[in-house]
Amino acid sequence: MELRADGLELHLRPAARANIEGWTKVEVEARVAGFVGRYTAWLQLEDLKRFEHSLREMQNGLGRESKAALASAEPDLFVELTMNRLGHITGHYIFESERRDGVPTTLSGAFDMDQSFLPSLKQEIAALVSQLCAEKSL
Repeated sequence: MELRADGLELHLRPAARANIEGWTKVEVEARVAGFVGRYTAWLQLEDLKRFEHSLREMQNGLGRESKAALASAEPDLFVELTMNRLGHITGHYIFESERRDGVPTTLSGAFDMDQSFLPSLKQEIAALVSQLCAEKSL
């Protein structure tokens, strides 16, 4: 999955296929002005499916304010999109890597985009879910 917006470039790649409970690992790469971060995050397939569904509702609800969030049960990954009635989207993110000595390493910030990004982002999420569910090992 790839998200390129004004203020954030985010890549999620499969690191392990989903287990029977729907847990999986993804490699996260985030690029923002002055920073590049890479780490492995735990997600549930339902986190991705919920995000895709929210993006679909956002796209179908143009002209209304709406939100969509990709949030893992673990504190690893949080991306929230908020769309205004004109189709402008502001985003907020928090990325947290593995806790060393109990202290998390985090990167947080904001970004901007518009509704024209929604169709491809939905496709990217669906493709990632499909890859994570694939029978062969990653």
